Amino acid sequence: MPEEVLDLDILRPEKKIVRLAGKEIDVSFIPCGLTWDIDKIARQLYELDRAKAEEGTTEETKRAFDLTVDLCVTFCQWKHKEMTREWFVENVDIMQLERLAATISSTLERSYAGAEAYQKN
Repeated sequence: MPEEVLDLDILRPEKKIVRLAGKEIDVSFIPCGLTWDIDKIARQLYELDRAKAEEGTTEETKRAFDLTVDLCVTFCQWKHKEMTREWFVENVDIMQLERLAATISSTLERSYAGAEAYQKN
């Protein structure tokens, strides 16, 4: 009798790597152990007063920067323990930071969309 195999690897998205300051970071998925932490930070970023941040209000802009760094550190430290807040501040410019944060947020959105679609089936 043939063995039945439930292949859950087919649900995992295609691997996508971001190279940042010599580190290779897999941004294709968010491990379940990080989902809630990443979601919490992403929601805080979303809820910031965008108008104040765009006006250049120092407090709101600093808060947005801090949350963006927190998001990247939380995500990256899962596999790269050395990627601390200090590491990001010393090795990454603001454009790189923003792009990585946007990629992480996009991955989170895609994983939620995939989970929703899977539940409907």
